[in-house]
Amino acid sequence: MRKEIIYLFLFALLSVSCEEYYQPKLDEVPGILVVESHLTNDSRQNFVKLTKTLGFYSSTQMEKVNGAKVELIPIGKE
Repeated sequence: MRKEIIYLFLFALLSVSCEEYYQPKLDEVPGILVVESHLTNDSRQNFVKLTKTLGFYSSTQMEKVNGAKVELIPIGKE
């Protein structure tokens, strides 16, 4: 019984002593354009939202992109 208590104590001591706070080094990159859209045959339901990405630690709201020209280009045989 005494051995089991010692092993349990050593295990608890090792698991508590191995904690380390990890904070990765992240590169700061400029905002990348994000396109969110929903296109159907009902034109009243169609939308395209353009935003820019934020940094990982940023607390500001996403930056909306206004005034962009969006076109649908058919792919394949015409």
